[in-house]
Amino acid sequence: TIKVLQDEIGEQDEVINKLNKEKKHLASTQAKSAEDLVSAEEKVGHLNQVKSQLESTLDQLESGFDKEKKSRAATEKQKTIVSREAKRAAVVLQIANGKSMIN
Repeated sequence: TIKVLQDEIGEQDEVINKLNKEKKHLASTQAKSAEDLVSAEEKVGHLNQVKSQLESTLDQLESGFDKEKKSRAATEKQKTIVSREAKRAAVVLQIANGKSMIN
């Protein structure tokens, strides 16, 4: 019976050793996963910062674009007004020149 008990102790030692190896492996895997998680969180933080900067830049560009559109529209309106006034002035000059030729 001592032999049987010694065999059983040997088997239990093997199981314990196997479990200890598995425990070390799981601890190693857990540490790696924790490192990966920290790294991923840092990347997410960085990408959120970049996203925020890009959104801010987009807002500035859109604002500038709207101002440019309004400016161009105002310029076009002024151009139309000046063109109309120039045509009127040309007509007035033609009329004035026509009257001066008659006199």
